[in-house]
Amino acid sequence: TFFSLFMSVIWSSALAVFNYFCRKKHFFIRQLGITNILFLYLFSVIRMIVPYEFSFTQVIPPQGVLSDICRDPYIGQARTSRISLLAVLAVVWAVVSSVLILRFVFQYMKAMREYSSYRVREDEQCKRVYNRVMNVSRTQMNIAVRSSAHVKIPMGAGIFRKSILLPEETYSDSELYYILRHEYTHFQNRDLAVKILIHIYGCVFWWNPAIYLLKRDLAQVLEIKCDLDVTARMGNRHKAEYLSTIVAMLRNAGTRRKEKAF
Repeated sequence: TFFSLFMSVIWSSALAVFNYFCRKKHFFIRQLGITNILFLYLFSVIRMIVPYEFSFTQVIPPQGVLSDICRDPYIGQARTSRISLLAVLAVVWAVVSSVLILRFVFQYMKAMREYSSYRVREDEQCKRVYNRVMNVSRTQMNIAVRSSAHVKIPMGAGIFRKSILLPEETYSDSELYYILRHEYTHFQNRDLAVKILIHIYGCVFWWNPAIYLLKRDLAQVLEIKCDLDVTARMGNRHKAEYLSTIVAMLRNAGTRRKEKAF
């Protein structure tokens, strides 16, 4: 029903706003993951398709334009004198959402094709350090380590064909270990899947301002969560080395961007 759709939007917006205001809390940062996002998806879908109302629910009569929409609640219903306003809004919603999702899929596939052309690092140092990362990780994954001059900062890419992308640089064993462990932890936490699901959610509800709060600072929150996970069992000396490596990578990436701009 229109009412169940309306309430789904209201409550999902409330969840998005709640997430936004909790984004700097350490407990929330540690808990943010694929489960939270899937709950947001399921909550929205179930509320839309199950038009159940509690006995204590009080319906507030709609006013103005909303009242006109509610009088014609069946999407696709046509009359000889006019077209349903709800049908027009539904078509606009579906068309824009489809275009945004298709554009995202196209961009993702284009990026993955480019990343697959990057050189795979099969040198002895990379293999040795990668095995060290796997030995201290809670799950074992097959992730290709690639490098390219086009990469400005270490990053992870791919849902099915996972890759860690590195700039064309020379690293010490310590630097390479911390970089690979950081990106490996992102894959363990399924952070890329979280970003994709939230982006698609934003494509579907592109007209809802609250959804943009859900996307705001998401990358930063996931980075903080990753750093907390990596350093959870480290001593102070290793934490300092890890953070120094991450700061150096960010500084080098900023320098490359400035050089490219000039």
